[in-house]
Amino acid sequence: MDLFAEKLEEFSGGRIVGKKYIAGTIGSEEEMAEAVAMGDLGATFAADSMIGNCANGVLGFLAMPGLVTSYDEVEEYIFNDDGWLSQIISQIMEERIGVKRLAAGDNDFRVLGVNKEIKTAEDAKGVKVRCGNAWSNLEFYERSGFMPVVIAGSETMSALEQGTVDGAENGLINLRDGGYATALKYILPVNYMYSPASIIVNLDWFDSLSAEDQAIVTEAAKIAARYEIDENIKASDDLMAEMTGNGTWIELEMTDSLVAAFDAATESMWKDAPEKYGADIVETLLANMPQD
Repeated sequence: MDLFAEKLEEFSGGRIVGKKYIAGTIGSEEEMAEAVAMGDLGATFAADSMIGNCANGVLGFLAMPGLVTSYDEVEEYIFNDDGWLSQIISQIMEERIGVKRLAAGDNDFRVLGVNKEIKTAEDAKGVKVRCGNAWSNLEFYERSGFMPVVIAGSETMSALEQGTVDGAENGLINLRDGGYATALKYILPVNYMYSPASIIVNLDWFDSLSAEDQAIVTEAAKIAARYEIDENIKASDDLMAEMTGNGTWIELEMTDSLVAAFDAATESMWKDAPEKYGADIVETLLANMPQD
């Protein structure tokens, strides 16, 4: 966001200036996104799921397993403005939330950190996993054989140390930033669920700009978002290399047994998804998703 503000001022010749607020000082991601929608905050960078919570979780379907399965698909469908998923996200943000999605950013594929070695679906039984408090996260792990539990992020470290839970699922960077990466021994690169993020501004404000200024704001955001994508992916790769290299983590293999369990969970969840997210959006997603 520093880069976004810098480019705004540079491209506008000083007419558009950004004032930075340190993360957390004016609220959570969800609260900041809501402030942007209300016009009380100029812009923010937040996870799309948090932005969707401003309108009763309208973007919750983005956490469905198997929606995208690789960074090649993320590049094509989410980071690319012409991507089918990018267009759906942008449309929902405008019509249902009242924000303009200027550019997509990266928030990691979710992995599983555990303190028990897991090689098969049988090994997963009884393993307590701290999950995000969302239907997709909880159901995915429960249907895969684990025991998902909801614990506040601030309490996760003590829960791991005391053995209340055996692991936690999140992105690698979030495992580190949450402060409990060193309390985990094994990392399983599940990578069935991806978390996109976006730079957003208030839609009414954006529409009030001249075409020239709209182009300036959009270009500044795209430069900043591309920087964030590249840096975040590199940071995630570097973190895995560092933690496995120094012996803190051991990377587990996605064996055929585990893949079969996760695939079965994914298939059953998509059958239930219309009731959760609506038949129309699920039908659109399934029609566009790559088929094995």
